[in-house]
Amino acid sequence: MQSGRWAGLILVAAVGLLGAPAGAAIESPAVRAGVAAFEALDYSRAVWLLDRARGESLTTEELTATLATLGRARVALGDDDGAGRDFEALVRLAPGFALERGASPRIRLVFEAARARVAAEPARAPTSASPTAAPAAPAARAPSPAAVDPVAVPPERAAPATVEVRSEPAALVGGRAATLVLEAPPGTARLELSTRRGGTGGGDFRTRTVFPTGEPALRAQLDPAELAPPSLQLFAVALSPAGAIVGQAGTPLAPVELPVAAAPTPLHRKGWLWGTLAAVVLAGSAAAVAAAVATRSTTLTIVPVGL
Repeated sequence: MQSGRWAGLILVAAVGLLGAPAGAAIESPAVRAGVAAFEALDYSRAVWLLDRARGESLTTEELTATLATLGRARVALGDDDGAGRDFEALVRLAPGFALERGASPRIRLVFEAARARVAAEPARAPTSASPTAAPAAPAARAPSPAAVDPVAVPPERAAPATVEVRSEPAALVGGRAATLVLEAPPGTARLELSTRRGGTGGGDFRTRTVFPTGEPALRAQLDPAELAPPSLQLFAVALSPAGAIVGQAGTPLAPVELPVAAAPTPLHRKGWLWGTLAAVVLAGSAAAVAAAVATRSTTLTIVPVGL
């Protein structure tokens, strides 16, 4: 029961991120399974499930979630052409669809290119209906099976290995450059690393691709502007040459969080320093004056009268 409760919460969060209308119900088991696979970063399985789901009789909300998730998953797998076709179909189905604020730059680039292609298409003339023809009744939705056919679902894959993350230096300081060291599993061809500032107003994730250099660990340089208190949030996905996930660290909804300390104030900007120096100067001046007065000698000349 507990695992089912969390699966439901994840699905609700996924539907919200995909831009589906509030309260939209996703009843199709295949769509639910595909969205869950995407949230688990199993993009190949998500594409497999959602491609099959498109053959079902889906509601508008379910088809919207299917196309949006398919496009994201294909971008993650490096199939930008396939993602573009999914996004084109999505824009035709829901012209007002918009990506969420936290969408990665790669996904946004492919989506906006698809939107531009659809906008450039010639307008389709509306189909004229016969004045005597009765309005067509809406097609009845085929009843959804109680569960996804186990024969239709590919076998479960082994869980991805954990990508260990550490920083150099170990204590991150705001405004100072640092390096992330990522221990990726064998077989990693590239690693997609996404980072952002933690706390309120952290902004969107910034995604970069890190490639192996022959060393045991992958290294990513962090600019000083990326580091600010209270923390650095990140998630990483290690991919094989075929695009399969072989390792991961964190997720977009539960990123790894590394604390970032505030940079110390430079000594010359501290008020107490100048106050102390002024006191020392005044004290030294007073001591010098006192010493001069104490050591000053007076010469008295006596002149005899009448001489």
